[in-house]
Amino acid sequence: MRTRGPGIVIARLGLVLGLVVVGAAAASVGCGNPAGASTEGPVLFGKLCSQCHGPTGQPPAALVQSLGVRDLTDLVVRKHLTVARVTEQVRLGSANHRMPGFEGMITDPQLQALAEYVASPAFLTTPPSSPPAPSSP
Repeated sequence: MRTRGPGIVIARLGLVLGLVVVGAAAASVGCGNPAGASTEGPVLFGKLCSQCHGPTGQPPAALVQSLGVRDLTDLVVRKHLTVARVTEQVRLGSANHRMPGFEGMITDPQLQALAEYVASPAFLTTPPSSPPAPSSP
């Protein structure tokens, strides 16, 4: 078994704790749904997934190495991406607990839209987007 230096362990712990703190903070201030009201797959991906998986589905190398974040554009990974599998992963999180689950944080229609987008061929050609900025009165 390969041992890791204390710097790697601390970095991993810091990232995981950061994700937990962000989720707890969002829930504690009453914004229980970090995605807002959107039900558009690209918008949801941009808000919920791009921080770890990257804006195009390709995660930063540091997250791949330290947490095993999957490259969602990798053709081998994409062969196994079904709507059902993405739904389960987003709802429950990863089996190794490195990816948090979003159950109770987003609505079922949002989960469905996100899963359909990530599992679709359009994911590779449609960049994630943000909702339009509110207009000034």
